[in-house]
Amino acid sequence: MADAVVTGIGAAWQFLNVIMVVKDKVTFETELENLQSILTPIISMLEEIEQLNREANRPREELAPLISKMEEGTQLVSDCSKVRGCLNLCGRYCCKAKLKAFTKSFKNIYSTVMLAQIARDQKDNRRTQMLRDDIQPTSNRDLFLPARKLYIAWVENPDYWRWNSDHPNIGEVAELVKVYFLAVSGWVDTSTLEENTRYEAYLVYSLRNNATGFKNKPVEVFLNVIGHEDQNSKQKVFLEAPATPWTPGETSVTSPLLHGHSVQRDDGWKEVKLGEFLNDQDKELEVGMNHTEGKLKTGIVIRGIQIRPKLQN
Repeated sequence: MADAVVTGIGAAWQFLNVIMVVKDKVTFETELENLQSILTPIISMLEEIEQLNREANRPREELAPLISKMEEGTQLVSDCSKVRGCLNLCGRYCCKAKLKAFTKSFKNIYSTVMLAQIARDQKDNRRTQMLRDDIQPTSNRDLFLPARKLYIAWVENPDYWRWNSDHPNIGEVAELVKVYFLAVSGWVDTSTLEENTRYEAYLVYSLRNNATGFKNKPVEVFLNVIGHEDQNSKQKVFLEAPATPWTPGETSVTSPLLHGHSVQRDDGWKEVKLGEFLNDQDKELEVGMNHTEGKLKTGIVIRGIQIRPKLQN
């Protein structure tokens, strides 16, 4: 498999070809036609997606689950083509059952891969827009990235998020309806900040009384220096105070990176530290939070991300 485009398109065409050859020669034509109807539109989309991925130097592994599934389907259809004869009822029944089960799993993997591609493309677009907007620090040297400027996965889907402008003097906030995959990112061009100053980044948010998915569930927060991976940081924090006492720096058997939890701000919102950095040269930062553990999350309200000078003790 020499090239990502050839690999993806090759796997899709091989799968489609074996379906076309086999479907008129077996008694489970309906199952194969269902597969064909799913696979045919994938080919043109795969070609476009893989071309974009290659131009953006994205890893080949992103489409690997879909490619592997198509190769599995090619082998399954080929094996089923050997089941012939009116008397081979058991073999025909087994093949129909396997093809139906495969079709269901193939649709699920395809949907998952495509949703991931869409989310990643939206994230790239948001990054470009945010850096172009050139958000400037306030008079007290703080830089605030409001929710509308952030990348929030699926935020434009009203089934998952809604925008609320009822909070006075702070603009729109993003209120979570329900998601399983929670991801928030913001980007900063440090040339707008004071040189040789240590900064901290904080997520500013609140939790509804009926919020779910956060109690005793640490989330991953990160601060990435683009192009300087050795300066990246990744930690686990609590957005909702844990049920048992816990102090920053305490080692956890299940999460050795766990290092803190949120604090209440004077303005009524909560904040949690995402990371810190020394602004010793112009660079691009990505800061944010991921909470991808598989349970449903509801009730968090995202106000924004604040970048501010670190207070000296």
